[in-house]
Amino acid sequence: MSKKIIMISLILSILALTACNSNVPKKGDSVDAVDNEVIQQEDNIESSDNNETETDPVEEAFDTDEGDGEPMEDIDIITHEDNPLLELARQGKVDGIEFRVNSSTDEIIEAWGLPDEYDYFMGGLYFRYDDRDVLFFTDAEINGDEIVPGNIKCIGIFEENKELFNVKIGMTFKEIVAVLGEPTYIYTLEQNEESELLAGSWTIIYDVGDYEIEFVSKTENGPVDTVYFWGKN
Repeated sequence: MSKKIIMISLILSILALTACNSNVPKKGDSVDAVDNEVIQQEDNIESSDNNETETDPVEEAFDTDEGDGEPMEDIDIITHEDNPLLELARQGKVDGIEFRVNSSTDEIIEAWGLPDEYDYFMGGLYFRYDDRDVLFFTDAEINGDEIVPGNIKCIGIFEENKELFNVKIGMTFKEIVAVLGEPTYIYTLEQNEESELLAGSWTIIYDVGDYEIEFVSKTENGPVDTVYFWGKN
């Protein structure tokens, strides 16, 4: 009886060892499995990289359908500080008017008398002289019945065919550009609609250093009916 038990135990032990050996992978099989897994991972990484498009966020910021994507600050602004036709403007003067921008309003009244019309507009008094087709925007004020002196900030001229800065009132924008060159700024009807002074008008502006010349028209193609000469300070 004891021999049978021993034999049965031996057989069971052999069977158990056989089962364990069948579940343990061979050394070569284990290395191959690891290699296959690494290759699969590399393939997945390469596939993912191929599907991605590399982009530079700086280039995207300036990439537009127009031009070569240069930033706006690199665009040169046209100025006319060296334009020989605008030498008088660089001196703060207008053709045929003895007063400069920044001259005292006392000088105007002493030479031309009291204006035909004056009132507050754009932060100060304007003086209008109808017989000369000229108005001045100033920073003068009214105190009771007296005009407290100030300085000229802008000279406006609306005399038909008046020659100013080598062009004439009544010319079109195109004709003015043909003489003076491309303007510094162009403002459309829509861009001027909020302006207290220029609503309903088109304008082109020439920057001449400390001053600006503004040609005004009711239509896109002219003719110009008013010229404003502004001091920047």
